Amino acid sequence: MRKLLALVLVLALAACASPDLDSPEGTTEEFFNRLEDQDEDQVQDLLCSEFHKNLNFALAKGAKAELKFDLHYNIPDDYDEETADTVNVEVWGTVESKLENNDIKVETKEKRERDAAWTVVAFKEAGEWKVCGGTEAPLILRFLDLRAQTENLK
Repeated sequence: MRKLLALVLVLALAACASPDLDSPEGTTEEFFNRLEDQDEDQVQDLLCSEFHKNLNFALAKGAKAELKFDLHYNIPDDYDEETADTVNVEVWGTVESKLENNDIKVETKEKRERDAAWTVVAFKEAGEWKVCGGTEAPLILRFLDLRAQTENLK
């Protein structure tokens, strides 16, 4: 019985482990985790400097924003950990947003299967993996400026 309890505890702790920020896949996962939490400082730390100017989670009075991501991540099989400095990370799953300002509420939900995954570029900036656009830059950019998103609801 004790062995079973210990096994369950180990598995539970492993499931709660933070993503590996020394990998492009882990950095991308942590980026979306922090984006969901609307943790502007942590998102900025995981974002390439080119996108910092787009970051604004300071919502106007009365505005609300809720983000929810249920995503999976994969890097190419030919990724060379020793030499790669840019990696296309496949991201698939469900992206949901609920934006509200005064009497206007907009809810969106987008789901992608693995064979139609978003491609998010991760690259090394000053020796650390950062998330920066790719073919899905609009996906990332629309969640970086939540203030503008809620102010422009119509």
